[in-house]
Amino acid sequence: MSEAKIISIEGAVDLHLHSGPSVFQRLHDDVTLARAAANVGMKALVYKDHFEDTASRAYYANKYVPEIKSFGCIVLNRYMGGLNPYAVEASLVRGTKLVMMPTIDAQNHADIYGSTGHYQLAGKTTGARSSYTSKRMVTDKGLSILSGSKLVPEVKDIVQLTQQFDAILGTGHLSNKEIFALVEYASSINFNKIILTHVNFRHEVKLTLKEINQLLDSGTSYAEFMAACVFPPMSWNDIPIVEWMQTLRPDRCVISSDTGSPLYPICPEALRCFAQNLYENGITEEELTMMMNTSPSKLLGID
Repeated sequence: MSEAKIISIEGAVDLHLHSGPSVFQRLHDDVTLARAAANVGMKALVYKDHFEDTASRAYYANKYVPEIKSFGCIVLNRYMGGLNPYAVEASLVRGTKLVMMPTIDAQNHADIYGSTGHYQLAGKTTGARSSYTSKRMVTDKGLSILSGSKLVPEVKDIVQLTQQFDAILGTGHLSNKEIFALVEYASSINFNKIILTHVNFRHEVKLTLKEINQLLDSGTSYAEFMAACVFPPMSWNDIPIVEWMQTLRPDRCVISSDTGSPLYPICPEALRCFAQNLYENGITEEELTMMMNTSPSKLLGID
């Protein structure tokens, strides 16, 4: 066997992965994922679903797989009432650690893909396939957090609630203009637990390196890079990932898997492959530990 260094993901935290049951096709359910992650010594998982609050699902994952910490997430698509502070508060009370702005129901998502509710770009799949669609779910009218150039009042309530419960705020599939407005308001109330969601998913996130730097400098906590880009139909080469990480600084970046679709391997292996690729291309073990363990653990408030 080769003497080459094999990167370990022991102690890693995945802040962004998908599981079943879901309207989208998913490779594994919550408990199966938790067991797989626990088996390789990972520390924690955050379950994301575009269609429901996962606080209760995380509760059962913790009950049946106590060897790893599982946390819930709420995504503010129409299925949760959209930009709904009531749903956010109820979820946070039950232990949710990540509040995500609209994703597949965002107006920016609809503008890119032609409608809400799917990942079909010019006839090609760029993400999970839906097992069910309807005219109600697939529409060219999406959700925006802005009215004109100003945040809608509900979004301010949501940011304040996220801050109150010491949770994390994710930018989801928002447009650049929306992200800047969100970060500006959060910064004005001294809240900086914000993750710029999967900045290397270039179909949706159009932030430039300069813009990401501006956002990080103005109070955003971290830029998230996802492991799913290593595998088709994503592309490792959409951006120079290592160069971006080194420019932004690894202490301001986190690595997540964003896996769950049958298109990708199970979370632990996808995360390991991504980390190995980064290591082979110039990211050090210490920097990988910072992005996969230290920083996401800090965000979750766990040891």
